[in-house]
Amino acid sequence: MQELENQLHQLQKESKTEAENLQKSYKAVQSMVKTVHDKEKQIQQLTTLLEEKEDELEQNKQELHAATMKKYQGLEDQQLQLSDKDNKIAQMEGDIKIKDLENQKLQKSLARKASEIERLQEQLEKLDEVIKHKEESVQDLQEKLHEEKEKGVDKLEAQEQQYQVLSDDAQRQLQSKEKVIQRLSKSLKEKDRQLQEYLDKEQSLTPKSESKDSLISKLRERLAERDKAVEEAIEEKFRALEEKDNEIRGLKMSLRERERDIERANQMLLNSEETIDSLENKATWAEEQQQEMLDKMRTALSEKDKTIESLVESAREKDKLFRQIHDSQPPSISPSKLAELHRLRDEVSRLKNDLQNKEDLIERLRMARNRSPKHSITYDSPDSESLNAELKLKEKALKDALQAHKQTKEELDQLKQQLAGGGVDVDELRRLRIEVVQLREEVDRPGTPQRQQITVGGEEN
Repeated sequence: MQELENQLHQLQKESKTEAENLQKSYKAVQSMVKTVHDKEKQIQQLTTLLEEKEDELEQNKQELHAATMKKYQGLEDQQLQLSDKDNKIAQMEGDIKIKDLENQKLQKSLARKASEIERLQEQLEKLDEVIKHKEESVQDLQEKLHEEKEKGVDKLEAQEQQYQVLSDDAQRQLQSKEKVIQRLSKSLKEKDRQLQEYLDKEQSLTPKSESKDSLISKLRERLAERDKAVEEAIEEKFRALEEKDNEIRGLKMSLRERERDIERANQMLLNSEETIDSLENKATWAEEQQQEMLDKMRTALSEKDKTIESLVESAREKDKLFRQIHDSQPPSISPSKLAELHRLRDEVSRLKNDLQNKEDLIERLRMARNRSPKHSITYDSPDSESLNAELKLKEKALKDALQAHKQTKEELDQLKQQLAGGGVDVDELRRLRIEVVQLREEVDRPGTPQRQQITVGGEEN
């Protein structure tokens, strides 16, 4: 019993230590999630600033278009205006590059935070296994305590029966001794009375003989023997009573010890139940934290989708600007510039395909998540791994979109330089614009082979 108590105390101490470690891990996870949330806010702010810069760039490009329409009214004024606009655009491009670097740093920090979250998830999984093992140990101890309690109750009942038997036996012996003492006392009184009568008769007789003296001495000896027998009987009675009292005291002490053991066992059982309740509450809290973290990760994926969509929209706006420039001024495009335009067209098409693939993958993840039970989502579930992988894919797509945005701005600079340089081939530019529009229509048309290449796992993204 003492060994079981020591084991239970040790398990409770270990459970308390593990619970404290679990609390620290949860606090660390919450801190990491908060940091990730702050970084996402910074990324969103930078994206908003980038959109504002792009709006300014769009406005400047519109002003550039108006200036080119007035080219024949004053070439020198137009050159000065173009130079001023180029300086502004260069300054804005420098700002955008700085923001891009900051965005890359934030993305690296986000990746580090994601790896830290994965590590904490592994620690939480290990802690869950330890808690499960502790619960099994507590259950085994409870079963042993229940068995010991039943054995103690059986022994207590047996000792109570033995105590009752001994008590009845002692009572019977005591009653028997009382009867013997009463009988001896009654006989002694009768003999005393007879002796007193005899002595009275002897005293009334004057002559005294030796036979009478000897008879008296014999009677006295017999009386002494009777007194001695009575004393021995009384002493034996007291010894028997003392022995029975000792046995009764021993049985009472044994009963009190058994009662204390049963009380300690009940207290240990209550403590074990409280420990189990506490562990269950902590496990429930851990599941809630896991669900909250998964929701935040889904929110982060949604923010990445919005960023990619905004960048794609920006690319479309730049295509629109290209068409406006082509319609307003007939620039001359060299073969190298023509190749750059084709490459830009391919980049826009690829970015659209990537966005569509991401949207399809997110839709499949939503469908799979709706089919699975809510409570089955854990940190080590396939949904969590898919979300982590999807977050990395979104970051990669964001980098690609930023790179495409930079390339588009470079193409715009080259076209502006050509506008400032001189004559252009109108037919060639119109033919290129028609090809770009046709290719864009093919990309946007549903059921294209590019959309049909989407795999279940999103491996062709």
